[in-house]
Amino acid sequence: MKFQHKIVASSSLLLLITIGCMSIQHYFTVKNEMTSQYVNSIDEIVESITNNTSEMLRNKQSIASYSVSLIEEDLSQDAIKNILRQPEIVKVFNIAGVSFEDGSYILSDSQLVLSKSWDPRTRPWYRLAKKENKMVITEPYLNTIPVQLEDTGFNI
Repeated sequence: MKFQHKIVASSSLLLLITIGCMSIQHYFTVKNEMTSQYVNSIDEIVESITNNTSEMLRNKQSIASYSVSLIEEDLSQDAIKNILRQPEIVKVFNIAGVSFEDGSYILSDSQLVLSKSWDPRTRPWYRLAKKENKMVITEPYLNTIPVQLEDTGFNI
């Protein structure tokens, strides 16, 4: 093989190796940048969901507080039923209710029939509200009658 051919072959090989190395470097640079963008996007989504959920809970708490203040003005059963069955209350809360120390209660859903053995005084939200002597917001929990996720409770 002539010297000239050896130079051309060596130059071609060097060019191929250089292009290969640059391609590998570019691949990892793009991969790292994409990973960073994915992580940032996920962080933004999580932050947005957190903010939206916090705002939703603040709104629910505000409505619950306002409802409690209205109920405290007139503790008659008719007044309580009227407040609990307001469209905004029904729209925001699956079930809203007021429980009394004798174990009786009034629910926003007049069609809902609970077992006679159901006693609101055994519920976590009732015990906490009784202990703190104010409206409380509890962690969500799975209710057993009927099966649904409950996110708040308050007691007068």
